Formats: sequence, C-alpha cells, structure tokens
Amino acid sequence: MSSSLPHINYRMRDPANRHFGFIEIDDVEKYWIDDLEAFYQAFGYNSELRKQGIMPDEFIWEEYIKDTKKHTDCYRFHILEYLFQHSESFRQKHLMDYEHWITEHAATMKENGGHCCTCKCKTGELKSH
Repeated sequence: MSSSLPHINYRMRDPANRHFGFIEIDDVEKYWIDDLEAFYQAFGYNSELRKQGIMPDEFIWEEYIKDTKKHTDCYRFHILEYLFQHSESFRQKHLMDYEHWITEHAATMKENGGHCCTCKCKTGELKSH
C-alpha cells in the first residue's frame, strides 16, 4: 500500500527567528514549532530517555530515520499528530485529510506488522479526532 501522507520536512532553529524550528508540508506550508519539548514528546521522547543521556534528535534518528524502510510513515505521522494538537491553522486546513491519514496509517501498520515504539496504532489508542 503506498502512502498518501504528505512530504514533511522538519527544520532546526533559524538563528534569525524566535521559534525553535519549523515543519514544512509539501514544500509549501510552514508551521513554526514554539514548544520543542512537546514536539519531541510526540515521538515518545521523555524524561527517562533524557536521564539516560539520550538526546532528542539522537532518539528520533535511531527510532525513525535510520531505518527508513521501517518507520518513515511513523515519523511523518508523529509530526502530523504534533501539528494536529498544536496548530489551529493545521487543524482547520487539514481536518478531513487528517482523518484519512489516521485510517491509512493504521491500515499500513496492520498490513506490514511494523510499529514504531510509540505508534498508537500498536496499542489501539489511535482514534480519529
């Protein structure tokens, strides 16, 4: 099953801007990250990992990016989850798309049996909003 999740880029902080970074969707839309802690938590990063000395970007690399065949959709989906929870403009623009993405992501994960460590599809927690 091929994914219809949009192409997503996460960019680190721009020194000329007060925001922590931004997310681009399909190289057109831009959403600023004002709460970096919440952004990392969307991927499952927590205080226990911090206590172990694991840096957030290191965790995301190891869990989602290093093996792109395994979790690329989960990586993109967690960014979409963050945007849905933290961006009113994203919710307004993409509510119907998001509902479709939830269904598609759950089906893809069920079909291939793969789940990232924080994938809510694995535990049945993922529900439409």
